[in-house]
Amino acid sequence: MDLTKVPQCLISILERVEINKLNMCEGAEIKLATYFLMNSEVLKKLSLNDSRMANEDINFYSGLFILIKSSRECQVFSLTTCR
Repeated sequence: MDLTKVPQCLISILERVEINKLNMCEGAEIKLATYFLMNSEVLKKLSLNDSRMANEDINFYSGLFILIKSSRECQVFSLTTCR
């Protein structure tokens, strides 16, 4: 996955991203979520769904994502289902 190029539409148009069945333990999936946060200047909502993740890990990544986001308006939601 080449994450070095950023399409103009991602920078100026993309407002919402929802990633389902996310495995936050996988480095590539963390990179993907980070890519959207760092490169979309108008992103308003990023929803992440990972049913296997512990609450402590969710809190850690949510805090990290808030620090690196490009859009001030973006809200990061971490959704989990009962295990």
